[in-house]
Amino acid sequence: MLALLIAASLGCPRMLEVDPKEWKQALLKAGPGSREQAELLEQLGLRPVPPAGDAAPDADCAEQPVVRGVELLPASLTGGKDLLVHVRLELCADEGGSHFWSQRIAVLKPLRGGAYCKLGGEDLSIDAPASDVCGGPDRPPRALKLLRLTSGRRDTLQLDDRLDECPGPVHTVVERVSFLDAHGDQLSNVFEAKTREASSEAPEEPAPVIERTVKPVGRGFPRKLLVTEEVSCPEGNPGGSCTPDRRKAVHVLSAGKYVAR
Repeated sequence: MLALLIAASLGCPRMLEVDPKEWKQALLKAGPGSREQAELLEQLGLRPVPPAGDAAPDADCAEQPVVRGVELLPASLTGGKDLLVHVRLELCADEGGSHFWSQRIAVLKPLRGGAYCKLGGEDLSIDAPASDVCGGPDRPPRALKLLRLTSGRRDTLQLDDRLDECPGPVHTVVERVSFLDAHGDQLSNVFEAKTREASSEAPEEPAPVIERTVKPVGRGFPRKLLVTEEVSCPEGNPGGSCTPDRRKAVHVLSAGKYVAR
Protein backbone atom coordinates (compact mmCIF):
# COMPACT_ATOMS: atom_id res chain seq x y z
CA MET A 1 0.00 0.00 0.00
CA LEU A 2 2.81 2.42 0.88
CA ALA A 3 4.50 1.77 -2.45
CA LEU A 4 1.24 2.57 -4.26
CA LEU A 5 0.87 5.86 -2.39
CA ILE A 6 4.47 6.87 -3.13
CA ALA A 7 4.12 6.05 -6.81
CA ALA A 8 0.81 7.87 -7.09
CA SER A 9 2.09 10.98 -5.32
CA LEU A 10 5.06 11.56 -7.62
CA GLY A 11 4.52 14.93 -9.29
CA CYS A 12 1.43 15.71 -7.18
CA PRO A 13 1.53 19.26 -5.72
CA ARG A 14 -0.10 18.05 -2.48
CA MET A 15 -1.17 14.53 -1.56
CA LEU A 16 -4.06 14.17 0.91
CA GLU A 17 -4.96 11.11 2.95
CA VAL A 18 -8.53 12.07 3.76
CA ASP A 19 -12.07 10.77 3.39
CA PRO A 20 -13.88 13.76 1.81
CA LYS A 21 -17.30 12.81 3.19
CA GLU A 22 -15.97 12.46 6.75
CA TRP A 23 -14.01 15.69 6.31
CA LYS A 24 -17.17 17.52 5.21
CA GLN A 25 -19.17 16.33 8.22
CA ALA A 26 -16.36 17.27 10.59
CA LEU A 27 -16.10 20.78 9.11
CA LEU A 28 -19.85 21.33 9.37
CA LYS A 29 -19.74 20.32 13.05
CA ALA A 30 -16.63 22.33 13.96
CA GLY A 31 -17.29 25.51 15.95
CA PRO A 32 -16.86 28.89 14.23
CA GLY A 33 -13.26 30.03 14.60
CA SER A 34 -12.30 26.85 16.43
CA ARG A 35 -8.90 25.20 16.21
CA GLU A 36 -10.60 22.18 14.65
CA GLN A 37 -12.08 24.34 11.88
CA ALA A 38 -8.67 25.80 11.06
CA GLU A 39 -7.00 22.36 11.11
CA LEU A 40 -9.63 20.91 8.77
CA LEU A 41 -9.09 23.70 6.23
CA GLU A 42 -5.34 23.14 6.46
CA GLN A 43 -5.82 19.38 6.08
CA LEU A 44 -7.17 19.99 2.57
CA GLY A 45 -4.48 22.54 1.77
CA LEU A 46 -6.96 25.46 1.81
CA ARG A 47 -5.99 28.99 2.79
CA PRO A 48 -6.88 30.02 6.36
CA VAL A 49 -10.03 31.94 7.21
CA PRO A 50 -10.00 34.78 8.10
CA PRO A 51 -7.39 35.50 5.40
CA ALA A 52 -4.01 36.80 6.43
CA GLY A 53 -3.04 40.45 6.06
CA ASP A 54 -5.40 43.38 5.57
CA ALA A 55 -8.05 41.53 3.53
CA ALA A 56 -10.18 40.48 6.49
CA PRO A 57 -12.37 42.98 8.39
CA ASP A 58 -10.81 44.60 11.44
CA ALA A 59 -13.38 43.29 13.92
CA ASP A 60 -13.47 40.63 16.62
CA CYS A 61 -16.24 38.78 14.79
CA ALA A 62 -13.82 38.07 11.92
CA GLU A 63 -12.18 35.47 14.14
CA GLN A 64 -15.36 33.36 14.10
CA PRO A 65 -16.05 32.40 10.47
CA VAL A 66 -19.28 30.43 10.04
CA VAL A 67 -19.42 27.61 7.50
CA ARG A 68 -22.52 28.24 5.38
CA GLY A 69 -22.11 25.26 3.09
CA VAL A 70 -19.77 22.51 1.92
CA GLU A 71 -20.20 20.96 -1.51
CA LEU A 72 -18.45 17.87 -2.85
CA LEU A 73 -19.28 17.94 -6.55
CA PRO A 74 -18.41 15.04 -8.87
CA ALA A 75 -16.16 16.33 -11.64
CA SER A 76 -13.79 15.10 -14.32
CA LEU A 77 -11.24 17.81 -14.96
CA THR A 78 -8.41 15.26 -15.21
CA GLY A 79 -10.51 12.68 -17.04
CA GLY A 80 -11.09 10.59 -13.91
CA LYS A 81 -13.52 10.71 -11.00
CA ASP A 82 -12.42 14.00 -9.45
CA LEU A 83 -14.09 16.01 -6.68
CA LEU A 84 -14.70 19.75 -6.74
CA VAL A 85 -14.68 20.96 -3.14
CA HIS A 86 -16.46 24.24 -2.41
CA VAL A 87 -16.63 25.71 1.11
CA ARG A 88 -18.56 28.93 1.78
CA LEU A 89 -17.67 30.81 4.97
CA GLU A 90 -19.34 33.97 6.23
CA LEU A 91 -17.75 36.46 8.62
CA CYS A 92 -19.52 39.12 10.68
CA ALA A 93 -22.92 38.53 9.07
CA ASP A 94 -24.68 40.87 11.53
CA GLU A 95 -22.06 43.61 11.58
CA GLY A 96 -22.94 45.63 8.47
CA GLY A 97 -19.68 47.12 7.21
CA SER A 98 -17.64 44.16 8.48
CA HIS A 99 -19.74 41.56 6.67
CA PHE A 100 -17.36 39.38 4.64
CA TRP A 101 -17.29 36.26 2.47
CA SER A 102 -14.54 33.65 2.04
CA GLN A 103 -14.81 30.80 -0.44
CA ARG A 104 -12.35 27.94 -0.35
CA ILE A 105 -12.28 25.86 -3.53
CA ALA A 106 -10.13 22.92 -4.61
CA VAL A 107 -10.09 20.07 -7.11
CA LEU A 108 -9.13 16.62 -5.78
CA LYS A 109 -7.95 13.83 -8.04
CA PRO A 110 -8.22 10.28 -6.64
CA LEU A 111 -4.99 8.30 -6.38
CA ARG A 112 -4.40 4.58 -6.20
CA GLY A 113 -4.47 3.45 -2.59
CA GLY A 114 -7.33 5.72 -1.53
CA ALA A 115 -5.53 9.05 -1.25
CA TYR A 116 -6.18 12.24 -3.23
CA CYS A 117 -4.07 14.77 -5.06
CA LYS A 118 -5.05 18.41 -4.63
CA LEU A 119 -4.41 20.04 -7.99
CA GLY A 120 -2.00 22.95 -8.02
CA GLY A 121 -1.70 25.92 -10.36
CA GLU A 122 -4.43 28.60 -10.25
CA ASP A 123 -5.79 29.35 -6.77
CA LEU A 124 -9.58 29.02 -6.97
CA SER A 125 -10.35 30.54 -3.57
CA ILE A 126 -11.60 34.11 -3.11
CA ASP A 127 -12.22 36.64 -0.31
CA ALA A 128 -14.38 39.77 -0.54
CA PRO A 129 -16.38 42.18 1.61
CA ALA A 130 -20.08 41.41 1.26
CA SER A 131 -20.72 45.04 0.31
CA ASP A 132 -18.59 44.50 -2.82
CA VAL A 133 -20.70 41.63 -4.18
CA CYS A 134 -22.86 42.67 -7.13
CA GLY A 135 -26.41 41.46 -6.63
CA GLY A 136 -26.44 41.86 -2.86
CA PRO A 137 -24.42 40.84 0.20
CA ASP A 138 -26.37 37.63 0.84
CA ARG A 139 -24.58 35.63 -1.83
CA PRO A 140 -20.85 34.91 -2.15
CA PRO A 141 -18.84 36.61 -4.89
CA ARG A 142 -17.89 33.53 -6.95
CA ALA A 143 -20.18 31.03 -8.70
CA LEU A 144 -18.94 27.68 -10.06
CA LYS A 145 -20.02 25.64 -13.06
CA LEU A 146 -18.70 22.55 -14.83
CA LEU A 147 -19.01 22.22 -18.59
CA ARG A 148 -17.47 20.39 -21.53
CA LEU A 149 -15.55 23.02 -23.48
CA THR A 150 -12.09 21.93 -24.58
CA SER A 151 -12.67 18.17 -24.51
CA GLY A 152 -15.58 15.77 -24.82
CA ARG A 153 -14.10 13.61 -22.04
CA ARG A 154 -12.95 16.22 -19.53
CA ASP A 155 -14.68 19.03 -17.66
CA THR A 156 -13.72 22.67 -17.77
CA LEU A 157 -14.36 24.76 -14.64
CA GLN A 158 -16.19 28.04 -15.17
CA LEU A 159 -15.87 30.78 -12.52
CA ASP A 160 -18.24 33.76 -12.50
CA ASP A 161 -17.17 36.67 -10.30
CA ARG A 162 -19.39 39.63 -9.36
CA LEU A 163 -17.53 42.40 -7.57
CA ASP A 164 -18.22 46.09 -7.03
CA GLU A 165 -14.84 47.69 -6.40
CA CYS A 166 -14.34 51.18 -4.99
CA PRO A 167 -10.63 52.12 -5.19
CA GLY A 168 -10.55 55.63 -3.74
CA PRO A 169 -13.04 58.08 -5.31
CA VAL A 170 -13.75 55.91 -8.37
CA HIS A 171 -16.68 53.49 -8.24
CA THR A 172 -16.06 50.44 -10.44
CA VAL A 173 -18.29 47.47 -11.17
CA VAL A 174 -16.48 44.43 -12.54
CA GLU A 175 -18.01 41.09 -13.37
CA ARG A 176 -15.75 38.44 -14.82
CA VAL A 177 -15.87 34.93 -16.28
CA SER A 178 -12.93 32.51 -16.31
CA PHE A 179 -12.50 29.02 -17.74
CA LEU A 180 -9.91 26.63 -16.29
CA ASP A 181 -8.59 23.27 -17.43
CA ALA A 182 -6.41 20.68 -15.72
CA HIS A 183 -3.09 19.93 -17.38
CA GLY A 184 -1.53 17.05 -15.52
CA ASP A 185 -1.91 17.97 -11.85
CA GLN A 186 -2.06 21.72 -12.48
CA LEU A 187 -5.04 24.02 -13.10
CA SER A 188 -4.54 26.69 -15.73
CA ASN A 189 -6.66 29.53 -17.06
CA VAL A 190 -7.60 29.01 -20.72
CA PHE A 191 -9.80 32.11 -21.08
CA GLU A 192 -10.85 35.13 -19.03
CA ALA A 193 -13.01 38.14 -19.83
CA LYS A 194 -14.75 40.95 -18.02
CA THR A 195 -18.47 40.47 -18.59
CA ARG A 196 -19.57 43.83 -17.18
CA GLU A 197 -17.63 47.06 -16.67
CA ALA A 198 -18.82 50.43 -15.42
CA SER A 199 -16.84 53.19 -13.76
CA SER A 200 -18.00 56.49 -12.26
CA GLU A 201 -17.16 59.02 -9.58
CA ALA A 202 -20.16 57.89 -7.48
CA PRO A 203 -22.51 54.87 -7.43
CA GLU A 204 -25.53 56.95 -8.48
CA GLU A 205 -23.70 58.74 -11.29
CA PRO A 206 -24.70 57.50 -14.79
CA ALA A 207 -21.83 55.89 -16.65
CA PRO A 208 -21.20 53.95 -19.86
CA VAL A 209 -21.57 50.20 -19.39
CA ILE A 210 -19.60 47.59 -21.31
CA GLU A 211 -21.20 44.15 -21.27
CA ARG A 212 -19.78 40.97 -22.77
CA THR A 213 -21.48 37.63 -23.16
CA VAL A 214 -19.30 34.56 -23.61
CA LYS A 215 -21.00 31.59 -25.24
CA PRO A 216 -19.51 28.22 -26.25
CA VAL A 217 -20.42 27.44 -29.87
CA GLY A 218 -19.87 24.60 -32.27
CA ARG A 219 -20.50 20.87 -31.98
CA GLY A 220 -16.97 19.47 -32.00
CA PHE A 221 -14.24 19.75 -29.39
CA PRO A 222 -12.57 21.95 -28.52
CA ARG A 223 -15.57 24.25 -28.83
CA LYS A 224 -15.18 27.86 -29.87
CA LEU A 225 -16.12 30.83 -27.71
CA LEU A 226 -18.32 33.57 -29.15
CA VAL A 227 -17.74 36.86 -27.33
CA THR A 228 -20.33 39.59 -27.92
CA GLU A 229 -19.44 43.06 -26.62
CA GLU A 230 -22.00 45.83 -26.27
CA VAL A 231 -21.40 49.41 -25.13
CA SER A 232 -24.43 51.16 -23.63
CA CYS A 233 -24.38 54.91 -23.02
CA PRO A 234 -26.13 56.65 -20.09
CA GLU A 235 -29.37 58.48 -20.80
CA GLY A 236 -28.69 61.84 -22.39
CA ASN A 237 -25.02 60.87 -22.94
CA PRO A 238 -23.63 63.71 -20.78
CA GLY A 239 -20.48 65.11 -22.32
CA GLY A 240 -21.17 63.29 -25.58
CA SER A 241 -18.08 61.13 -25.08
CA CYS A 242 -19.84 57.76 -25.27
CA THR A 243 -20.50 55.93 -28.54
CA PRO A 244 -22.88 52.95 -28.49
CA ASP A 245 -21.32 49.90 -30.07
CA ARG A 246 -21.85 46.19 -30.59
CA ARG A 247 -19.28 43.72 -31.89
CA LYS A 248 -18.64 40.00 -31.97
CA ALA A 249 -15.46 37.92 -31.96
CA VAL A 250 -14.83 34.18 -32.14
CA HIS A 251 -12.07 32.73 -29.98
CA VAL A 252 -10.42 29.39 -30.69
CA LEU A 253 -8.18 27.19 -28.55
CA SER A 254 -4.53 27.46 -29.50
CA ALA A 255 -1.59 26.15 -27.42
CA GLY A 256 -3.79 25.82 -24.34
CA LYS A 257 -5.33 29.31 -24.51
CA TYR A 258 -8.32 30.82 -26.27
CA VAL A 259 -7.31 33.55 -28.73
CA ALA A 260 -9.34 35.74 -31.08
CA ARG A 261 -9.53 34.30 -34.57
